[in-house]
Amino acid sequence: SMDFAVFGESTAIRKVTQFGAQSKVEYPNVIFGGRTDDLTGHFHLSGAIPTSILYDPKGQEKARWIGSLYIDDLAKIKSYVS
Repeated sequence: SMDFAVFGESTAIRKVTQFGAQSKVEYPNVIFGGRTDDLTGHFHLSGAIPTSILYDPKGQEKARWIGSLYIDDLAKIKSYVS
């Protein structure tokens, strides 16, 4: 999960990391600290947020959702996983 992007502020990285530890987040998170163009180029992002990308165990993209996901969307996501 890449839930946060930081552009030049290391204090924000520390705060996000501490929050994750205190909240006992059990899944890996990535905090991006580079240039926006590098991020959008690597993941082929249109600029719309949020964007969610589902990968298989081999790292291949299986599905992409642009915009918010809601509880009703879980059935769609589950179909890609099972």
